[in-house]
Amino acid sequence: MSIRIARVLKPESINELPGQSATTIDADSSKKATKIRIRELAVLVFDGCSTLLPQGTRSSSANAIRHLCYRSGEILIEVRFEFDARCERFALTGQVFEERQAMVRMPVHLLSGAHELACTSTNKSGMFCLDHAWARNLQVSLEVSSEKDVYFPLDEAVWRVVAASKS
Repeated sequence: MSIRIARVLKPESINELPGQSATTIDADSSKKATKIRIRELAVLVFDGCSTLLPQGTRSSSANAIRHLCYRSGEILIEVRFEFDARCERFALTGQVFEERQAMVRMPVHLLSGAHELACTSTNKSGMFCLDHAWARNLQVSLEVSSEKDVYFPLDEAVWRVVAASKS
């Protein structure tokens, strides 16, 4: 539309490149289609810390271990969170299951806010492992498809249990 208006307002020869319409064309072609990614929060469906230990059982290890299970639609994520109090690092080992679908490798990201701290990918069985220093505001994000990420936070509840086990 703006090209036609420019030609009406300024007569030009057939061989001459119109200045105003060229600028308009460049401005229109510089707009890129932004790809929208869906970020879906996985819901915590199991927390091993909420189950009681058998009577007389003690935890004297310097390592705090916690089992968590998350679900997002047909995706189930089982996680083992192990915190080493001696060096303030944690290991996150997990497995991703998809109902009615064969597993494919998918990237797994450890984020602190918008910053990526570590990245790995699942193997053909859906297993992954991340190891990193203790930090706040952590979340794990899985690229389940080219349009969708599923994430779950490692929120303050995880750290409170870890801190209690350190004392």
